[in-house]
Amino acid sequence: MLAQPEFRDVDKLLPLLNIFERKISFIYELLRMPSEGLHIRIGRENNLLAIKDCSLITTTYTIGGEHVGTVAVIGPKRMAYPRVVTMIDLLSKILSRSLSDIQ
Repeated sequence: MLAQPEFRDVDKLLPLLNIFERKISFIYELLRMPSEGLHIRIGRENNLLAIKDCSLITTTYTIGGEHVGTVAVIGPKRMAYPRVVTMIDLLSKILSRSLSDIQ
């Protein structure tokens, strides 16, 4: 992500790094996402000013069909969406299946 041109500007990079330090703001943003399924927010669609130059892709995972968590990928607006969406969706299905099998 740091190799992308928009993050060569320190003024754009620092707010993003700060949000990871203050995890609460980022967790709050995740909680504001719809509770089930795969969702994509690009740039200013994100509620947090610190990630206005990023994309946020989230999906949920379940145990026995009940939503128990969220997987998120944060990256540049110019990411390879088809590849990332496929990977995060697969991860969600693997987590759901594995956790359901354990339970």
